[in-house]
Amino acid sequence: VDGLRLAKYDSDALISEIRDVYGANDAEGDVLVVIDVVSSPGVPEQRWIYATRKIFLEIDPPTLHLLSLGLLVPDMKRYRVHFTNGVCGNHNTTDVKAATLEIYSQLYQALVPRFQQSGLRGMLVRLERQ
Repeated sequence: VDGLRLAKYDSDALISEIRDVYGANDAEGDVLVVIDVVSSPGVPEQRWIYATRKIFLEIDPPTLHLLSLGLLVPDMKRYRVHFTNGVCGNHNTTDVKAATLEIYSQLYQALVPRFQQSGLRGMLVRLERQ
């Protein structure tokens, strides 16, 4: 299989622990998830954040807890995920932009419930390295 593929055990964890619990538009709880992509040949190391509400990306959780008197406190989770690269060749010249788009696509698919036409509940963003 050509291209990047999210490891099945990582995909299964995201599906069962995040998508099935928080992904549906009518889900009760909120979550803030840190997803670290482990570097491997042809796969750039990246950090992604999934939040069911935009405000979790704008205000850090302790401050939000204080401002909302504890009403807006998401569950917090962290995952290290692995991708395999099915492309043979020189991985020293990895197209980071193309890899990033493929990583986003696969994470998005793992987080959105099947047949939910409105798409992702919340936001999935990549953090830039500083």
